Amino acid sequence: MSKKLLLLTLSFLLLCFSSILAQEDEEQFEEVFYNPYFQSGSSGFELDGQVIEGSDWEWLHPTPNGSTLNWVQVIDANTWLMAGFGGTFMKTTDAGATFTVYKTVGNLSASGIYRTIYDGHFFDANTGLICGSSGTLLRTTDGGATWDSVGVGSSSTIYSMCFLDANVGFIIGTTTIDVWKTTDAGLTWTKLSGGILGTAYEIFATDEDTLFYGSTSGDLGRSNDGGATWIEVDIGISETIREIEFSTPTDGWAVGDDGAASYTTDAGLTWTLANTGLPITSDFNDVEIMSTMSQTLNEGFEDVTFPPTGWHAKNILGPIEWFRATGTAHTGDASARVSWDGSGGEDWLVTPQVPIVTGDSLKFWARKIFSTVYEPDTIEIRISMTDTSVASFTDVIYKNSVNVAFNTVFEQFAFDLSAYNGMNVYIAFRHYDVDGNGMYLDDVTVGEPMVSEVALITGDPFDIYFTTDMGTTWTPYFILDPTQLWTGEFFTTSFYGGGIEAITVGTRGMINGWSTPFSNAGGNIAYNTWLKSGTLYDISVQSTERVVVGGQPGISGSTFDQVVYSTDFGETWGIATFSDSMTQDVNDMNFFGSIFTGYLCGDEGRIYKTTDGGETWTFVSEPTTLELEVIYFFDENNGFTFGDDGAAFKTTDGGATWATLTTGFGTADIWTASFLDISNFYIAGSSGTLEYTTDGGTTFTPLNPDFGTSTIYKIEMLDANDGYLCGSSGKVRKTTDGGTTWTTIDPGLSTGSIYDLDFYDSIYGVLTQSSGRTYYTNDGGTTWFFENTGASSLYAVDIYDTSPDTAAVFVCGSLAFIQRNMDVIVPVELSSFTASVAENNVTLEWMTATELNNLGFYVERQESEQWSEVGFIEGSGTTTETQEYRFVDRNVPAGTYYYRIKQVDFDGTAKYYEHQQEVEVGAPASYELSQNYPNPFNPTTKIKYSVPADGFVNIAVYNILGEKVVDIVNSIQKAGRYEVNFDATNIASGMYLYRMESGDFVSIKKMMILK
Repeated sequence: MSKKLLLLTLSFLLLCFSSILAQEDEEQFEEVFYNPYFQSGSSGFELDGQVIEGSDWEWLHPTPNGSTLNWVQVIDANTWLMAGFGGTFMKTTDAGATFTVYKTVGNLSASGIYRTIYDGHFFDANTGLICGSSGTLLRTTDGGATWDSVGVGSSSTIYSMCFLDANVGFIIGTTTIDVWKTTDAGLTWTKLSGGILGTAYEIFATDEDTLFYGSTSGDLGRSNDGGATWIEVDIGISETIREIEFSTPTDGWAVGDDGAASYTTDAGLTWTLANTGLPITSDFNDVEIMSTMSQTLNEGFEDVTFPPTGWHAKNILGPIEWFRATGTAHTGDASARVSWDGSGGEDWLVTPQVPIVTGDSLKFWARKIFSTVYEPDTIEIRISMTDTSVASFTDVIYKNSVNVAFNTVFEQFAFDLSAYNGMNVYIAFRHYDVDGNGMYLDDVTVGEPMVSEVALITGDPFDIYFTTDMGTTWTPYFILDPTQLWTGEFFTTSFYGGGIEAITVGTRGMINGWSTPFSNAGGNIAYNTWLKSGTLYDISVQSTERVVVGGQPGISGSTFDQVVYSTDFGETWGIATFSDSMTQDVNDMNFFGSIFTGYLCGDEGRIYKTTDGGETWTFVSEPTTLELEVIYFFDENNGFTFGDDGAAFKTTDGGATWATLTTGFGTADIWTASFLDISNFYIAGSSGTLEYTTDGGTTFTPLNPDFGTSTIYKIEMLDANDGYLCGSSGKVRKTTDGGTTWTTIDPGLSTGSIYDLDFYDSIYGVLTQSSGRTYYTNDGGTTWFFENTGASSLYAVDIYDTSPDTAAVFVCGSLAFIQRNMDVIVPVELSSFTASVAENNVTLEWMTATELNNLGFYVERQESEQWSEVGFIEGSGTTTETQEYRFVDRNVPAGTYYYRIKQVDFDGTAKYYEHQQEVEVGAPASYELSQNYPNPFNPTTKIKYSVPADGFVNIAVYNILGEKVVDIVNSIQKAGRYEVNFDATNIASGMYLYRMESGDFVSIKKMMILK
């Protein structure tokens, strides 16, 4: 077993031990399956990234949501409501074309995940309730935008709710919750006195007195006194009962785990096991009962087509004919009408052929048009046993004047048809008049209504199972979209009319629409996009277009989808291809030089290379059979890789051959590395082990991060002095002296590992945690702020600059989750800080890319190791536009000084920028261009230079071909010493030259950009 798999297994077992359900506020570990009937193509519902309301995060994969959905209720053909794991509440008001996703419903668990929602009930599109883990019971009146707690004072899980009408409802859950009742639409609740057996997952009421609950071990409780007392009923099931549903007060079903299904026809007194033919590998979580009424003839003239299908309207005399009339009807909106004809008319309305059986009768509702008597005006009912020609209607079973037969309000008429038993007949309504009254005809029926029931059960990953014979036989009905690649357990189904007649939700945010087996009206549609399964371990953002993510295959040995890529910044995704049958996990990726060239490493020591931005990967080599966790290349030739049992290798020929490096890790795993340049880097891993090298890996020196026996999953050195590390302890450690000493930073996690962290600069950083939480800092790690993603474990984070003042944060993790935060604004980001000296005056100039609640800047000067304030410059509040500032410190005595800036928010919060300027008052004796620092760098570096006399100064950057890339300085400057920041954000990695020219002075130096 691989060590990553062992880690995931141990995590899973720990979760199972601490919770009855693995999904309870923790991870989602549902099994997934590949669709064997998958057809390549578009379902028409490949959704873009889905914004999470109330959060800065948006789902990129799966979309529109990747969290498991436990409940769905269809309000109408356009409005559907859904809820599930991690405080997820979703809605669509346009039949699934777009969704609104909320991830902060309820409160947080101890592990930092919002509570899981298990059930709900809405009275209409706006008002409803949901229930879930840790006593969550919430009510909304605005369609889920906001929620009020109406809890019952318990922290135990509420699994189910049932409402009889708009006021009376019940909830049930664990034994400590018991059963509660509301009579005011969920505003207040009263506990019922009777106790329940075990944890109950379902409650159903046929009236206020008759209640049922389903529990563990097949326990079904029945109450005849409104929950005051309960009796246990044997229904032939030993598995957990997940759902109970009654179609009438007497007829009902109960379903549950391992293919369990049982029914009753005597109000739950006795039950019959009826699961023959159901797969025992499927847990059935929902049962819906469709009651269909059949009748030999039933016509209400509601369809706009007239005459209705199979009917005939015959005009024998005059211009008047039978027609469909709206506004006057016995039921519905329409009826059939025939008007009077001033010159005389004869009009027939004929039914389709009707088979007659014993006891059948013709029934209809009719009225005349006017209250005044107009004669003559006659209605006849005639029967034909052969065809619809007028001459064939020889039998007259009724004849009378309309004024005698009908009133001015609808009345029902009935005529015995027993004389035609066993025959197929046509029935004609013949109206003839001379300036008569006219009539309305509605709700024409023959025979008595017959009700048939169909039970449909939800849970299987592929099929809905239905029965039309009370469980004697069960028929699977495939509900997947042919273009749906993956599937998992389904949890709930809700029915409605239209071409798509049902919505079923489940694992990984699956939303499937389908038409019933009895209509096949609209086919099957998947309203979510789910490209791959498996855990994702690394994410690399290369540009505002290209993103590459790697991890596990969906099914080991069966699918080869370890890497997915996007060419539109995560909106859509494609599956990368490998040059061979790559079955191992991908653990780390590294791109260099351009957005197209990179390497990856994974299990069994396999290394692959891409030259097209991650779309295709070619096998390079296999320096070991151990798992490789880290790979890093500086250029086409020089790279390093590290992994389990202290595996450490270096290549100088692009990975064709590898030299083994000797570290002090022994059999400890190396999980992470941080490179300052090709010679200076750090490695860290199991048991808190940390080492660094200054000679490219020839030798390593151990450091003590004081991390105990915890595993270090990530180290990130921002420069030669400042860096961070994190790991399984749930804490962050920071160094300011290159790793010699470390201080503990507590971001506020109560539990869980920190798998990754990434810093935008020395101020802004983000970390990811095992319970799906992200934390960010905007003050160099002093304080951290929590943000909910609604996902499970997050293994990797990558921050990418989208503009000088904003950044995008990408995260990925378990269950193939990918999310993006596009709303990162660096609070007050200093983009430049320069100092110049003219005579005895020091001029400080700085620029900000963004500001957030910025009161202003205090300028401080250091002399004899003491800092003192020398001025204050007012800030610009909140802005995303570039701001420029200038301060002159006048009449400064000769000497060497340091200057720094302290930024202060409106609430008094202050922080110092690490940019400091050293100045010497008094003109320098000669020109000088210093080596940039740091070097190599990403993306900024400092360049110091001296100008002994006033004059024009140019400092420019050139590529190795001698082509100018950018001017850093290009102006007339006074004599003095200067320092300038160079930002290479928009420049590719590689070797560059920077050249200073002033007067006769020319100096050239090298710099290296590493990304």
